Amino acid sequence: QRAVGLSPKEFGRISRFLSAVKLLGEGSHRSLMDVALASGFYDQAHFNHEFRELAGMSPGELATFPNVSF
Repeated sequence: QRAVGLSPKEFGRISRFLSAVKLLGEGSHRSLMDVALASGFYDQAHFNHEFRELAGMSPGELATFPNVSF
C-alpha cells in the first residue's frame, strides 16, 4: 500500500481492469468471456460488474469506441 497508494485488493482490481481494456483494444479475443478469463476475472458476471464500476459502461460498450487502449 505504501508503494502504490492502493491496497493489494484494489491494485489487483485495477490491474485486471487495465488488462481487459488492453485486450479489448487489441481485438484479439473472440468473445467478452475470453477477455474476462484472460484478464483474471472469475466469470463474466464479475467482469461486467467490475467493469461498470470502473469505466461507467459495459465492456461491450467500451469495445465499440475507436482507439481503446492504454
